[in-house]
Amino acid sequence: MTSKYLHNTPLTELGYLQSKLAGRALRDHGVKVDYVYCSAALRCVQTAVGIIKGLDSCTLGINVERGLYEWMHWCRNEELSRLGYPVSSYYTSFLKPNELCVNETLNDFYERSFAL
Repeated sequence: MTSKYLHNTPLTELGYLQSKLAGRALRDHGVKVDYVYCSAALRCVQTAVGIIKGLDSCTLGINVERGLYEWMHWCRNEELSRLGYPVSSYYTSFLKPNELCVNETLNDFYERSFAL
């Protein structure tokens, strides 16, 4: 594994397959998905992509919410878009990077996530 992914690991092939199957199950059960939100973690973005593909949706974009990420170093939306991920350019994260504390405790993380 390269150092680039040391703290922001990609999804495994099995995980990606499972995310597509989850999307397909949602579609087959008639679940209508209007929005997709996920953490800025690469594995979460890849999971969201799999779910969208399983839904057979080419119109859903991913709303990357930085406040959901447990570690404060992530791929920027521009980088994710450049890599081909359908990141929404219209969504604005509730929390800005400068509003996040890199030294938060586990309880701080839970409180931040719950507040979103």
